[in-house]
Amino acid sequence: MSSSAKKLHPPEAYNLPPDSRLGVITEFLECPMPRRESQMVDLAEHNQRLGVVGETAMQDETLVFGTMRIVAGKAFVLGQVGLDVPVAKSWQKFDGRDSWFLVESTPYLLLKAQLDSLPHASIQRATRGQMADVRTAVRRRANHVATNVSTNGIRLAKADINVTPGVVLDYLIVNNVSLNIDFGCCTSKTGLAAIGQSTNDYWNPLVTGSALAVVTNLQWSDQSTSAVGVAVANGPGQWGQTLAVDPMYVGFIYSSLGQHITVTITNLPSDVYDFYVYATRASDYSPVTEFKRAGTSLWTKGTTIWGNGWYSTYWDEGEQYLRFRKIAVTNQAIVLDAYPDAAGYASLSGLQIIPSSAIPSEQPGISNLLNINFGGYDTGKVGFAAVG
Repeated sequence: MSSSAKKLHPPEAYNLPPDSRLGVITEFLECPMPRRESQMVDLAEHNQRLGVVGETAMQDETLVFGTMRIVAGKAFVLGQVGLDVPVAKSWQKFDGRDSWFLVESTPYLLLKAQLDSLPHASIQRATRGQMADVRTAVRRRANHVATNVSTNGIRLAKADINVTPGVVLDYLIVNNVSLNIDFGCCTSKTGLAAIGQSTNDYWNPLVTGSALAVVTNLQWSDQSTSAVGVAVANGPGQWGQTLAVDPMYVGFIYSSLGQHITVTITNLPSDVYDFYVYATRASDYSPVTEFKRAGTSLWTKGTTIWGNGWYSTYWDEGEQYLRFRKIAVTNQAIVLDAYPDAAGYASLSGLQIIPSSAIPSEQPGISNLLNINFGGYDTGKVGFAAVG
């Protein structure tokens, strides 16, 4: 992770083309070799949102270090949420260097508005000849041995976040497998949804067709076998539609008219989990799901009818899925109770269960925050709200 606390000059100031990328290079002196899984990152919607004419896609690599994975990255302004930009990464070895390098980059044009909001920085130009490209600059640095490490680095790593605003290029690490279930017929879902490890993540198919469907020994996303079982009651209906962007949403299960669907999950290993519930819009109404642990209701949540729904290429909480956070499970049964919608049908498309500790933090470090309390009846509000 790296940040810029000062406004950068445009690429032209460094004799670079305007469509250059802003990059961060991290050197790994001693580390295991990751498995590399390549995918494309679509930039079209980000270009459209920011009014930018630039790269429409960039190559990215998911880096798998055993049970830890470095997955999709993002760039954002400290303290701001919802305006992040994708960051691509690659794992590279440069000629003349013994170490390996994590190279992260994103188009400067997508970051320009965020960078322009920062204080000005003094410009640094090349002093001799032409500016070196990345590979040449890295080769010029002498190899060094990772011994007698200064404690200054440790103090720096523990330092508080700089109060100066900054733009951060970050990557997300998911360090555990998930349990994925694809309800319904018609397709074979693989890979990521709102969360996941890789494009090869396994999804357990659950085709009902009867009033009660039971599956035992579900497989984790890496296809290792678990003792977890699932029972789906009153979801005999199955249907498919071709308008959804993600294969999971193409097929779904639905209830008898006026009835609930209940999904009972047993034998989850003791841990704290996040549950992602994907409900369809089979009748264009808002699905509602109640979450129960050992028979006790913890939450009831619903989605909105607004937005792009299953047509979207984003994963939007409250629109395409519901998320139940930090649920401690110690040998209790978990029940998801899907309510019938306004048309009288309950429906479900998918479910993901993942240890909460494996999910990256949702809230970046906040350096500046402006809070406004509307209304005159209560002026005593202090402290946290959704953020703080």
